[in-house]
Amino acid sequence: MNKLHRLSAFALALAIAAPLAHAGKDPEETVPPNALIEKPEKQIEAQNAKIVRKGDSFIVPTCRVAFRLENSATASTDSRLANLGCSSGSYSSCKSDARVSMSVVLANFSNQDMQAATDAVCSDFVEQLKTTGKPVVTWKELPGNKAYDEIDFAEPKKDGVYHEGYNGSDYIVMAPSDGKLFFTHENLGLGDQGPASLGNWRAMNELSAKGKAVVVVPHFMVNFAEMSSSGNNKMFKDTAEVGAKPALGFEGGLTRLHIYHAKMRLAGDMGGITARDMKPVSNDVGELRQQKETDNSGIVIPLANLFGATSAMTSKKSYNVLVADPEKFKAGVVQGGQIMNGVYTHVIKGYLND
Repeated sequence: MNKLHRLSAFALALAIAAPLAHAGKDPEETVPPNALIEKPEKQIEAQNAKIVRKGDSFIVPTCRVAFRLENSATASTDSRLANLGCSSGSYSSCKSDARVSMSVVLANFSNQDMQAATDAVCSDFVEQLKTTGKPVVTWKELPGNKAYDEIDFAEPKKDGVYHEGYNGSDYIVMAPSDGKLFFTHENLGLGDQGPASLGNWRAMNELSAKGKAVVVVPHFMVNFAEMSSSGNNKMFKDTAEVGAKPALGFEGGLTRLHIYHAKMRLAGDMGGITARDMKPVSNDVGELRQQKETDNSGIVIPLANLFGATSAMTSKKSYNVLVADPEKFKAGVVQGGQIMNGVYTHVIKGYLND
C-alpha cells in the first residue's frame, strides 16, 4: 500500500470509525493519531469550540485554501568567541562570519490545479460536516441572504486569483469555484481586512443570529518544502548551512477551523480548532532543482504571472524550484485535507454528543 493510499485510509478511519469523547476528556483530546498529527492530545487545541452546541444547523459561507509559493531559510555564524586571542597579522588565524540563504519557489502547479484541489478539499469538509446530523447550509445557497451579500469579498489581484505576501512569503488563496473568497480581522496580514475591520465578523454574527446556526469557516495553509538551517549567530562554527527537501503539508497554527456563534450582529462568540504541530503529508510530490532565468522548459511558476514580490524571482539569474508532479501534489493536498476535515468533524461530534 503506497503512502497516499495509507493517508486515504487514515482519513476514512477518522471520518467514520474513530471513537468519540472519552469520559473526563475534551473531544480534541480523543482524536486518534493519524498521518498528520502524531499526538493529538498535545498538538490539537480547541478554543471555545463548545459553541458548536448552540446552533440548530451549520452555515459554511466560504472555505479557504492558501498555497505558499516560496520557502526560504538563512544561517549564519558568529566568530566573536572563536576569535578570542587570535592574531591579526598577515597569517591571521581569525575566522570570519559566514551567512548563507536559500529560497525555493513552487513550480508546475498552476492556478487551475490549485482551484481543483481547493474544490475537492472544501467539498469534502461539507460532506464530513453533514455526518454530525445537523443541517448544513453552504456558500452555494447563501446568495440573496442579506448578511452574506453585504460581506466585503476579496478581489483578485492579478491573473484572476487573490495573491498576498504574508509572514515573509507569498501565497495564492483560493475559495471554492462556486463560492466567493473573504477574510475577517482574524486573518490579519494574509487577508485584506485590517485589525479594526469588523464588518465581515459582524456579517458572520448576523448569519448565525438570523439562521440560528453556528458559522464555520475551514482555513488551510499548504506548504510544499521543508527547510533546514544550521541556525543564526552560531558561535564556534566555521560554516553556515541551509537546505531544502520536498515536503507537502499544512502549516501548523495557521491551518484552523474558525467558529462563530451570535445572537446579535454587534457581538458574538468566536472559537476554533487548530493543529499546532503537523507532519508532512508526503515527500513524493516533485523534484527539487535549480532553474535558470533563461530556461524555456515550460514549467509553470505562478509568481511569474503575478507581480513577483519574492527576491528569488527578481534578483537572481537562477533560482531553486520544486517542480511539482501536479497529480501527486493535488492528491496530497486533497487527502491531507480529508484527514484534517475528519479531525474537525471528530471534535465537533464530541462536543455535540458530550
